[in-house]
Amino acid sequence: MEYSLGFIIGAIFAAFLISLSAIIGLKITQGMEKIDVESSWIQLNKNIKKMVDNVYVQAEGSSVKFNPMLTPNQILCFLNENNPLSSDMVEDDKNFLQYLRDEWEDGEFPNLYYRDNNIKRYAYIEHLKPSQTICLLTNNNLVYFENKGTYVDVVK
Repeated sequence: MEYSLGFIIGAIFAAFLISLSAIIGLKITQGMEKIDVESSWIQLNKNIKKMVDNVYVQAEGSSVKFNPMLTPNQILCFLNENNPLSSDMVEDDKNFLQYLRDEWEDGEFPNLYYRDNNIKRYAYIEHLKPSQTICLLTNNNLVYFENKGTYVDVVK
C-alpha cells in the first residue's frame, strides 16, 4: 500500500497538533493547581488572622477552637520562633525552615507555615506567638487560639 506525500505530511502535522495540545493542556492544568493552592493559602491565612485578632481583643484566658480541613498532601504549622521544627515535618520542611531561620533578616520571623504538595508558604500573623511549634495534619488538626494577655498562643 502506497501513501501519497500529502497524506504523510498531513499525518505528521496531525501528530504535531495532538502533541502540542497535550503539552498546552498539561501546562494549563499545572497552572490551575498553583492557583488552587494559592487561593487555599490566602483564605487560610485570612481566617487565622481574623481568629487571632478576635481572640486578642477578648479577656485573658479566652479561647476559640480552630479545626481546618486539610487534605493528605497539606501541612499547617504554627511556628515557635526559638524552635520552629517539629517531628511532624518531613525533612524537606525542616530544611526549608532552617534555611528561613538562617536567612531571616528583617521584621518578625514567620509564625505560620503551610505546604501543599511542594508549594510552600509562610507568614507572620500579628499577636500570634506559639509557645511551641504545632503542626496540623489531616487526622490531627484541632487546636485552640488562647489569649495570654499580651499575645495569642496556639494550644492543642
